[in-house]
Amino acid sequence: MKQILPLILFNVLGLTLNAQTIKGIIKDNEEKPLANATVTLHRAKDSSVTKLAVSDKEGKFTMSGIKEGKYLLSASYVGHQMSFTTIFDVSGTG
Repeated sequence: MKQILPLILFNVLGLTLNAQTIKGIIKDNEEKPLANATVTLHRAKDSSVTKLAVSDKEGKFTMSGIKEGKYLLSASYVGHQMSFTTIFDVSGTG
C-alpha cells in the first residue's frame, strides 16, 4: 500500500469568532494530487468524527463551520494507507 503524504498546505483560516474554515490538499508520495480522497475531521479528545469532505480533482478540500477545540484530520484513498495529521487547535480568534 502506498502512504498518503501528510495533508499538504494545511491551513486553519479564521472566518468569524464562532466558526473556522480548514483547507488543504491531499497528495501521494509522488506529490500528485489525489481526487476523491476522503478527509475526516476528528475531535482530539475521543477521535469522534465531526466533519467529512472529499477532495476535488486538484486534491483540494474545504471544511467550514468548525467550532473551537483540538482536532486532527485523517485522509483515506483506495490503495493507500490512511494518514493522520498531528493534533491542532482551532481558536475563535482566527
